[in-house]
Amino acid sequence: MRRTVVVSVLALLALTGCSTEVRGSASPAEVVAPPTDDATDDDATEDDGSGDDTAGDTPGDAGSDTAVFGDTLAYDDGLEITVSAPQPYTPSESAYVDGPAPAAYVAFDVTVVNGTGEDYEPVELFLTLQSGTSQEAQVFDTANGLDGTPYQTLLPGRSVAFRVGFGASDPADLVMEVTPGFDYEPVVYTS
Repeated sequence: MRRTVVVSVLALLALTGCSTEVRGSASPAEVVAPPTDDATDDDATEDDGSGDDTAGDTPGDAGSDTAVFGDTLAYDDGLEITVSAPQPYTPSESAYVDGPAPAAYVAFDVTVVNGTGEDYEPVELFLTLQSGTSQEAQVFDTANGLDGTPYQTLLPGRSVAFRVGFGASDPADLVMEVTPGFDYEPVVYTS
């Protein structure tokens, strides 16, 4: 009886490992910078037919895996993520901050657009922040709308916007790593 249970468990684990479904793209296709006030249609880059697409390395290319806060990160499967520039933030009295209080706090607006043909689980989105030489803790502050990543499934064609907050030892030196899920490559946002 014991041997049958062990063999059954091992068989189940082997089958589970063989049926992994990969959603989306392992790497982002491009970072799309937000439009500037001085941009015009004449400034758009046109394909000159030379085949040289190295004018701007983007995440997913061999030369780059970083973005600037405010850029939109577009993955091959249609998932798009935008993290705003950091904004100064003051926690409420009911805010949860893990560990000792940092020198400052910052908040970011995050927008996720599900341009894939499948459901996306925003709870899989993982954000970490380094400020100066410190790994910073995320702040949860319902009174100020900082509830963390949404739990509701994002249907194809839908988008969701939310705010996240972190401590910041040095608000002028911020590096955020964004990983949309287990099947996606992370990208680093910098100031």
